[in-house]
Amino acid sequence: MVATVDLSPFMADEGVVVGAVPTASQLAGAKAIDLACRDTGFVQVINFGVSAELRRRAFAAAEALFAQPEEHKRERLARLQPATNTGYAPVGL
Repeated sequence: MVATVDLSPFMADEGVVVGAVPTASQLAGAKAIDLACRDTGFVQVINFGVSAELRRRAFAAAEALFAQPEEHKRERLARLQPATNTGYAPVGL
């Protein structure tokens, strides 16, 4: 089972404050992430400061990109760059 960790204790109006004394909720969240990474290697995070609308738009953009014909993607998208894990490579390459 993949652990779910709520990141809302780390969020503040001014963003995440680095260097401040962590709250009990922040320590619990950090401990849950550590345990999940050691146990399964996976963690699902919620309440991480990205709105539902932005997530919807990001998934829609990804869906539109992957729906493009393979020839279009091969000709027009940047080649995969292993050093940065960015770019496009056809399936099986």
